[in-house]
Amino acid sequence: RHLKTEKDVMEALRIFFSKRSKPITPPTNHNENQAIAPLLSEVLGDVTSKLRDLESCFEKNMELSFHASSILIIREGDVTKGNNDCCLKTIDFSHICRKTGGDKGYIHGLQTLKS
Repeated sequence: RHLKTEKDVMEALRIFFSKRSKPITPPTNHNENQAIAPLLSEVLGDVTSKLRDLESCFEKNMELSFHASSILIIREGDVTKGNNDCCLKTIDFSHICRKTGGDKGYIHGLQTLKS
């Protein structure tokens, strides 16, 4: 599926971070939505914290630039069962080069993803 608009991206993230043990469907009622919201908030808080940690590493980096690398977010479990394991990895290191001052573009991308 192609993500062309901000709305498409937000919907894809909603699906990714919501219940995973059953097919994804929008909440059928307001109560279900209210029950899931705090759990999703916890998962997103964990991802945001890990993005901040990665950003801190890149702010200290003054020698390398990471062109066309990616961030892999792995989320396992079912938020409704309290199983909210997530892991964040930087992948695709084929285009790293030395650059004085580090990689401000990567930091900008991390800040954008956090927001």
